[in-house]
Amino acid sequence: MDSSNIAIRNELVKRAASMHLQSSMIVSAPDTNWFKSFCLKAKHQAIDSLRPVNRILTFS
Repeated sequence: MDSSNIAIRNELVKRAASMHLQSSMIVSAPDTNWFKSFCLKAKHQAIDSLRPVNRILTFS
């Protein structure tokens, strides 16, 4: 982000505001984490489906 676009006279405050705005911006391309989310979803589904088996095996 270009700090010259911010209408603040104090240069230190302007730079701090620019850094704050820059850090709060979300920059991500769509569908970049599809594989990660797919793997996490599969992992959670596998854990959820094996939970009853674990209860049966640990019951006795």
